[in-house]
Amino acid sequence: EIKKKDFHDGKNIEELEYTESENCPIFPHSKWKMVTVYDFDSKGRYFHIPLIRFFAACIKEMLKNEKHSHRINDSLLNLMKPISGKILDFPLQVLELKSEVKSNMWLYNGRYMRDQVINYTEPPFSHIFWDLDLFMVQICGLSYGSNNLINHILHQFKCWDSFMNEENKLIHFLNLRNFIANKKTSNTEKMLEPEHILSLKEEVLMLFINIITELPSPADSMTKIHVRNINSKRGSGDENRESIDVNKRVLSEMRREIIHRLASEPCVFSEIQELSIMVGQAETLTSRAIEAILSEVADLKPNSSNKSLEAEKYALKPKFYDEYDPSFPHLPASKHLTAIETKSKFFSSAYHKNIDSEGKPICPNLPICHSYLSSFRTEMLKDECMMRVIKHCLSSFSTDNINNHQTSEKLLLRAIHLLTLGMYAFKDEKMDIDLVKEFCHNLIKEKIPQDINNLIQSKLIQDDKTTKANLVWILNKMRSLENGLEIDIPGNNIEALHRMSEMEKKKSAARARALEMMKSQAK
Repeated sequence: EIKKKDFHDGKNIEELEYTESENCPIFPHSKWKMVTVYDFDSKGRYFHIPLIRFFAACIKEMLKNEKHSHRINDSLLNLMKPISGKILDFPLQVLELKSEVKSNMWLYNGRYMRDQVINYTEPPFSHIFWDLDLFMVQICGLSYGSNNLINHILHQFKCWDSFMNEENKLIHFLNLRNFIANKKTSNTEKMLEPEHILSLKEEVLMLFINIITELPSPADSMTKIHVRNINSKRGSGDENRESIDVNKRVLSEMRREIIHRLASEPCVFSEIQELSIMVGQAETLTSRAIEAILSEVADLKPNSSNKSLEAEKYALKPKFYDEYDPSFPHLPASKHLTAIETKSKFFSSAYHKNIDSEGKPICPNLPICHSYLSSFRTEMLKDECMMRVIKHCLSSFSTDNINNHQTSEKLLLRAIHLLTLGMYAFKDEKMDIDLVKEFCHNLIKEKIPQDINNLIQSKLIQDDKTTKANLVWILNKMRSLENGLEIDIPGNNIEALHRMSEMEKKKSAARARALEMMKSQAK
């Protein structure tokens, strides 16, 4: 029987058992509304859920066909609505298990657990494991609701309480005494060490980023591209090119795969062709179509030595590093580190005078998703619980909290990533103005602009030009979104920061005086 690392401390195993399911509270506060979370710990943990993945693969194929994708809305989601929460727990427990292994919570099980995680999350097998589990979470979220989904994930990953501030805990204590008094919940908290909780929080934010970013592409359609003539050699001029029909979805997904693979290191043509396994129906994309993508995004580098047998390699053109996404799931962590280092070398001179005022986004724009799921993306980004999670990550970033394993730079960067995605989504000219207002009001309600200003001013960020530029970019986009809002989003210049901090001090002093008066009157 496989047991967790944390069970070794001699506690009675009966105290650590869980019920099969429990009702858990949600944020924003509701006295009666809860989510039911199934607990797999007492039933064993596993990576393989073939029936759920087969179901996900069938839905994914339906979305690719424009004629049949409407059936999902008409019948499938109505059928799934009453059971979406139960179905959701199956892929979530696998995603949670993967996160626990990465958080070093299964060390007593040896290297084999890590090997399973590598096969589950990294190419070439991730497209039949991780990709389908993520897609199943997205589909369940459509019928389950974005707010229920976010709260459910936080509870499943055992970090809901750590994202809620003391005020929220007090309100839930008053409204939901049975939940807070639950003995099993307190045992769950005691079982996890601070560094484990922090690591799970980081994994949860990355999961949110992937849910929002990696939505299915639009349905299949054909488009024409110019490729090398079949009778001409590679590298010929435009006069030897011809037009062919290709699947637009496959072409777009393959282009994204190629850019991220080349961002880490130069590759030979055969290595680029191997990426097609991560793209559905990639067999329809000929080698000449792949060459057309490479001619746009890469340069062919000559042999670095005199060895005649060494193949020529393609290197990504510097301008396409702007399309590199640090959350791209089909690239291993080691390749991401290499890509980030290479990108920083190319753009080390890019921090010119305007960077302090204009800023720079942490990630590229969101890829175009299926029209059926576009509303789900915006609902996730403007959700109040999502805002509270981002608020926690921004406001808790301090030296003391870093030393106490309460926060980390990785947690902050992922919160910045989520905010950047929100700016991209709601800056769209086609976006409904009411949705933009709701998004901005939720930002202001959680005082996220003030937190960003405080971070820009803090000593921890001053020396980090990249993170500071990411925050400045978000703040500038926020100000461009304030359409008819009652409250202005503060600026990022020093005078505005000083005025805001002085105002906050006065408000804090006034609140303290009022509290003292109330205490004296109560006595």
